[in-house]
Amino acid sequence: MGLLSDPVRRRALARLVLRLNAPLCVLSYVAGIAWFLALVFPPLTQRTYMSENAMGSTMVEEQFAGGDRARAFARDFAAHRKKSGALPVAWLERTMRSVGLEVYTQSFSRKLPFPDETHERYMVSGTNVYGILRAPRAASTESLVLTVPCGSDSTNSQAVGLLLALAAHFRGQIYWAKDIVFLVTEHDLLGTEAWLEAYHDVNVTGMQSSPLQGRAGAIQAAVALELSSDVVTSLDVAVEGLNGQLPNLDLLNLFQTFCQKGGLLCTLQGKLQPEDWTSLDGPLQGLQTLLLMVLRQASGRPHGSHGLFLRYRVEALTLRGINSFRQYKYDLVAVGKVWGWPRSWHLC
Repeated sequence: MGLLSDPVRRRALARLVLRLNAPLCVLSYVAGIAWFLALVFPPLTQRTYMSENAMGSTMVEEQFAGGDRARAFARDFAAHRKKSGALPVAWLERTMRSVGLEVYTQSFSRKLPFPDETHERYMVSGTNVYGILRAPRAASTESLVLTVPCGSDSTNSQAVGLLLALAAHFRGQIYWAKDIVFLVTEHDLLGTEAWLEAYHDVNVTGMQSSPLQGRAGAIQAAVALELSSDVVTSLDVAVEGLNGQLPNLDLLNLFQTFCQKGGLLCTLQGKLQPEDWTSLDGPLQGLQTLLLMVLRQASGRPHGSHGLFLRYRVEALTLRGINSFRQYKYDLVAVGKVWGWPRSWHLC
């Protein structure tokens, strides 16, 4: 092959590359960043779509009228929690049984490497409460999880009320093909991690917890709900998990479709989806959303209890009800109709 190549020309090319090494490196970095930022512009932006046709919202008619019941559950939960100063385990067990669920509890404790900022303690202990709605049309081979995290200073009473109202509503339906687990965890991420480790029979964090007495099928999807008020102006979707993991895009698109169908505003990174891509405002807003997503993923932190489910290959996200100064506001009935997603997901 040496006879077919010109060594002089090759050495000249190598010297040229070495002489322009620094400018070429800078140009490569700039070109890579520019190409990445150009992804928000319409010629390179691909509209999202549903990979699984059976998950379309048109397959489901949302029927939920338990707004008053959800508010009553929320008031009772807040009163019992204020009275006990902790998660009202006995009240949750009694209420879940009254709506027809199989109810179990799990106690856990965790020694923290640093003291708690609020109580300056090294040992945290708590109790998780969960109820299982068995699928009447199939064996317990697959399941969905609806969870509400409750911290020490959490104001998530409305989410617990909505969770219990949904459990009562789902109990009256006969079309379920997957088990549904209604989970209320204490101490936010600690309680969620304790339950997940016990459910999958692993221990990767040194958590001390009691074994689970009741199990459902393999978890296919999970959604965490956070509501600070019984009235919301929009629903913000958090998808970033541990170490930047993300769920299946179908789950995000499913919720966005249900929000559009119900007239609710759905935001990502606190930003609405741009409507006008012909002007410069649309791409700039998309660029802000893109950069916020990159920063959150780069942090490696789960931005919600859903992030811990992704470690176990469970598609999950967190819905946060936002009560801002927007003109249109929605009650718990409208938010509850968005939870027609389990019926769409169980069709798959």
